[in-house]
Amino acid sequence: MYRYVDTLDDILDLREWFGRQPYIALDTETTGVNVFDKDFHVRLIQFGNKNDAWVMHGERWTGFVDDILRDFQGRIVIHNSAFDVAALASSNITVPWEKIDDTLIAMRLAEPQRNAGLKDVAGRLISSTAANSQQELHTAMKKYKWGWDTVPHDLPEYRFYAGMDVILTSRLYEHKICRRGLASPVYEMEMDVRAICSAMEHGGMRVDIPFAQGTADRFRQEAYNLSQQIQNEQGFSISSGPQLAKWLLERGVKLSVLTGGGSPLVSKDALEVARYSATGEAAYVMDAVLRSRRITKLAGSYFDNFVNMSTDGLLHPQIQTLQARTGRMSITNPAMQTLPRVSEDDPDAKLVRQAIIPREDNHLIVSSDFSQIELRIIASLSEDPALIAAFREADETEGDIFVSAMRLVYNDPTLTKSDNRRALIKNTFYGSAYGAGISKMAQTAKVSVEDMRSVADAVFGRFAGMRRYMKVCEKESIDNDNWITTPMGRRIWVDPDRSYKALNSKVQSFAGDIFKTTMVNLAHAGLTDYMVCPVHDEVVFSIPESEIEEVSHVISEVMPYNNLLVSVPADPSPGVKDWSLAK
Repeated sequence: MYRYVDTLDDILDLREWFGRQPYIALDTETTGVNVFDKDFHVRLIQFGNKNDAWVMHGERWTGFVDDILRDFQGRIVIHNSAFDVAALASSNITVPWEKIDDTLIAMRLAEPQRNAGLKDVAGRLISSTAANSQQELHTAMKKYKWGWDTVPHDLPEYRFYAGMDVILTSRLYEHKICRRGLASPVYEMEMDVRAICSAMEHGGMRVDIPFAQGTADRFRQEAYNLSQQIQNEQGFSISSGPQLAKWLLERGVKLSVLTGGGSPLVSKDALEVARYSATGEAAYVMDAVLRSRRITKLAGSYFDNFVNMSTDGLLHPQIQTLQARTGRMSITNPAMQTLPRVSEDDPDAKLVRQAIIPREDNHLIVSSDFSQIELRIIASLSEDPALIAAFREADETEGDIFVSAMRLVYNDPTLTKSDNRRALIKNTFYGSAYGAGISKMAQTAKVSVEDMRSVADAVFGRFAGMRRYMKVCEKESIDNDNWITTPMGRRIWVDPDRSYKALNSKVQSFAGDIFKTTMVNLAHAGLTDYMVCPVHDEVVFSIPESEIEEVSHVISEVMPYNNLLVSVPADPSPGVKDWSLAK
């Protein structure tokens, strides 16, 4: 089943085997999952096809592996190329991206609703015993308390486990469902995006460590002071949910959200709902609780992680290019995808971005993001003439789309941004796009359900095409066994009991397609080395000051997407000293 490469004769046999293969599967076993950890290294390297596996020591034959991968003329098949390419790069082994096929990416395109892990997929499509080698190895590791960095190289279960992975990858590569993913109209784009994101992961994001550490310490001290203040004044601990709930209920605060057991819930959302109508002492305490929780989370989830996860001042976030079933990206370690959005009423959110600085001292940060891409997609795909007109007016006058929409809804061209109904119209548009009901929209907008329903009815009365298109997407899902397709050909699964979210799925997926297309275009324009991280619909760049004007011009030419009825603009920010200023 597998052969361990130990001698020069084994190397010669392996080279001869390579010459007979139309493709080879490639995998690694490593000391851990963080390729940027200072102690990380590759322990085993495996090659294989459907029936054969070759396993070798990860540090003994690196020169041979680098040469043979460069020379090989067939396809190199990897399940999760993001990891294995980076792992091998840490050993100075280059895997040419143009030769790679990734079965993980193929399976996520073919079956976005399912787990795409190799053992799960192989157990379902190849053999129900596919996970046996893993179980046998884990049993041995547990018995002798070995970790992935200490399990002996010569342990038979370890080598067998390693060899099985390339055999399973090969068999998966030839399976009809995987071939369907490989044939997807967006597969090549996804492979290009994977290569670009791997380059960004390697380049990293630079952190202002003293600022991040100082901000975390300041937030923790403020949270402690708030806790002590409430304890001294009110006699209870704000860290105790039952004590907080009891105190609020005694003061007549309505905690309408309950736990599964029927107890009042004092989560962030529950407190924010109750806070709308609270006054006096209760409002003061809830503000203190929400503030304490907010800054404690910012300190731990962001500033501490920026410090603890950085290597020599550089973060190397893991960019999952196909994490969501819609094809949207997510970023972990740290969670850049969940950064708080910067707004006028949340100055602390800006501090998170202030910790991200240019990669080099002579660089500046430039950011460019798509403006209102989801709503522009809805206007274009629904072909709603009123919504298209509202966008064109806003774009031509450098105005505000929600003001333009408000003027159409209420037939009053004198309305301005200060009108309170603008926020309600904005909530209606985005709430509907995300599949939210009237109650959720009202909660977000902090108004009554009746007021929210009145505005929503007015919006959909004026922009009837949008409502019709929601029904079109829902019908597409129902008629096609819960599948919908984006204009670029990506197939997306919609849960059978949530077909009302079909519009949101299509819009989010198509927005991801457009963003990824733009990333590929930026790379083709020669900007890969300047790209730092993709966050939502934004690309962050680190550019030498001397090249800012030239590179910014290229970004402004390449990034806007003009293939819709309503174009999607994207203008680069000026070059700035930290990310928070790039707006």
